[in-house]
Amino acid sequence: MLIRSERMPARPGSRRRMAGATVAAVACVAGLAACGGGGNSGSSGQVTLTVWQNGNLQDTGFGFMTQVAKNFEKAHKGVTIQFVAKPQDNYFALLQTALISHQGPDIADVYAGSYLTPLIPNFLNLNQYIPASIRNGISGIAYYSQDGDTSKATYAIPPENQFYNMWYNKALFAKAGIKAPPTDFAQMAADCKALSAKGITAYADGSPTFVTPGQGAVQDWSYFAGAVYSQKQWNDILDGSIPYNSPALVNEIQQWANLYKDGCASKSITTQNSDSLFTSGKVAMVMNYNGLYPTYSKALGSNLGVMIPPWSVQPQHMMVELPGAGYAVAKSSPNAKLASEFLEFTITKPSQQVEAASGGLPVVSDVPAVGVPSQLLAMAQSGKYQLYPMFDNYMQQDVIAQIDNQLPQAFIGQESAQAALSNMEKAFTSLPASERQVDYHLGGG
Repeated sequence: MLIRSERMPARPGSRRRMAGATVAAVACVAGLAACGGGGNSGSSGQVTLTVWQNGNLQDTGFGFMTQVAKNFEKAHKGVTIQFVAKPQDNYFALLQTALISHQGPDIADVYAGSYLTPLIPNFLNLNQYIPASIRNGISGIAYYSQDGDTSKATYAIPPENQFYNMWYNKALFAKAGIKAPPTDFAQMAADCKALSAKGITAYADGSPTFVTPGQGAVQDWSYFAGAVYSQKQWNDILDGSIPYNSPALVNEIQQWANLYKDGCASKSITTQNSDSLFTSGKVAMVMNYNGLYPTYSKALGSNLGVMIPPWSVQPQHMMVELPGAGYAVAKSSPNAKLASEFLEFTITKPSQQVEAASGGLPVVSDVPAVGVPSQLLAMAQSGKYQLYPMFDNYMQQDVIAQIDNQLPQAFIGQESAQAALSNMEKAFTSLPASERQVDYHLGGG
């Protein structure tokens, strides 16, 4: 996915950002040479650092990295950062082949979870170049570390935080007399009826713009699984100890599917372009992720609101947060130290301000987010929600495909919740044993 994920996955439990790391990051901005070596350290003469990117920077929401790279080049005379867009359909296979043959880039765009794990032997442990005072101040860094522990090893630096979330149109809510976003299935059903009474379609299941419209169920899945199982239990789902068609998950999907019967969505939910429906004011709520903020804000302005998906019987208790992509340094890079300096540069205060100005979410605590997405960070830091990563970042691709194929059909009643989840379980059990025997230490497990 990123956002796949989308670019998408968050930290185990309620990992907090550390103030001490923030101070260190600010100090790094003031004097680059004091932060792992600045200026031309680690290089001599003209040096080009090649960065492989999973898709185009602009298309995947990482356009801000162009300016960050320019700023690094300005501070490091003779250094050029060259981004190379690679096809998304087989990016990780291409990357693994290139790394094994030592023909890969200096720096690689990677995703946490099942995407990163097989590549780890080819990546540098960044601990040798980036101090703990800096690493520990990065939101979500544990997901790019060994067993979730940065003191063991850190394999990538994520420059941007991400959430799976829903968006809503405040004007349409007001028209239907709805004063606040729903927080559970019952409230969602009631709001759907209120919106329908005003001729408004309540909900569309969206996806990042670089994914086929209608294939947004992977984002919903994290909230489904989080509503009935702890993050530590997610390990048991991922390795098959808890089946995908467990009674708890079947009941959860059935509750979700009941919303369609309550008039929450149109009959074309599996084929509609949710982005255009939402931005044109034809749909009140859409499931997506924070990266759609620039698009939605341009269309809706002050009427744009952000909310947590109400996919639970009790008021929702969790949020899905994860820096969906990070940058890793290849062991084979002849400029490993300089490449590590660039990674550190991406999370300095000036670089994070560039990222925030683009509408993204910073990974360091002393740089505020801009606009509506700042509400997501405030909620995540409020202590009211348990923070879960993006489940799909840890799933096998064959199972992810079944989520996209099966859940929308279950939602509109074309397939039962039991049948949809049984097909997901069949996809999982059909995998080789080696692909099922996983442990990502989620929730400290």
